[in-house]
Amino acid sequence: MELLATRLGPDEMSVGYAHESRHLRPAVGAPPLKIEAILESFEAPFAAFKVKVTQGERVIVEGKHTRAIIGRQRFLARLQDLSTSNEEA
Repeated sequence: MELLATRLGPDEMSVGYAHESRHLRPAVGAPPLKIEAILESFEAPFAAFKVKVTQGERVIVEGKHTRAIIGRQRFLARLQDLSTSNEEA
């Protein structure tokens, strides 16, 4: 996520941790949807965002998205281990 890029170390990445949203009204018609995310807090190992989806002036969805900051190499190694164990099963 671009909003976190300057806050992460060279071997760090973020993964989705939690999402809470309220769907306020349907999206209808031709106007495109606009998705906005604002970084509200960054307290390692978590980053919390306020999110909003609008269509024109109408707010369609509001919520909060939390991401966990993790070590990239450790995560990729664990994925590889899972992939290998699934191939053997």
